[in-house]
Amino acid sequence: MPATNIMEFIDQSHQQATVEDLVSLFIDSIAVFGYTKFCSFTTDGLRAESHHVMADGPHYSREFFDVYEQRNFIDHDPVYRLFSHRRRPFSWAEVSVLALTRKQREVMETREQFGMKSGVGTAVQSCDRALVGMSLASPHADARYDQQALGELFALCNQFQLRRSSILWEEELRLPNVELSAREKEMLIWCSQGKSNRVIATILGISEKTVEFHLASSFRKLDVSSRTCAVLKAVGLKLINP
Repeated sequence: MPATNIMEFIDQSHQQATVEDLVSLFIDSIAVFGYTKFCSFTTDGLRAESHHVMADGPHYSREFFDVYEQRNFIDHDPVYRLFSHRRRPFSWAEVSVLALTRKQREVMETREQFGMKSGVGTAVQSCDRALVGMSLASPHADARYDQQALGELFALCNQFQLRRSSILWEEELRLPNVELSAREKEMLIWCSQGKSNRVIATILGISEKTVEFHLASSFRKLDVSSRTCAVLKAVGLKLINP
């Protein structure tokens, strides 16, 4: 059942235990404005990607992304480019009136060939502070993109990404039998206070190599690749209390 306003969507999103359930709620909610598909882009300029964006259903089709990649559209997509420059939601109609290159027009025409007659885009922030571009598409030319609709869609997209990140983080925290040694916990506690390996070594009167050894061991046990993720996961698992 679609949420009728952002507060209701926030409440309902927190009741969803899986990303799949959250996606269903999100799709029902944006359908009120006439949108039926969506995808997310990382904003690092590498590739269009998202949670299962390659799947059919509420996401852009696999066939569309095959064409998108084969024709190297990521380097020309005017919708993608606006994510990096605008911090407010925008409609594809705004993109269409710009002075587009031949390749940029080809990207927009290809979207329409795949049944995406109109759309909106916006950049939102996930809970790890990374910028994510979200693009919503409609098979109809009259989907809403007035200022009120854009504001509400922006709020829906933000909450969707925040809750999605939270669900995925909760899933990552479900690690069986993670045990850290007292020394490993001590290293992570110092890391949580922003101390470098060299400073930790000086404080504890040990070599920097020893610090690196214990941190590498904790990374392996926690299945992470950075100090920040190690600290966050250890705190979430209640292994340390900084």
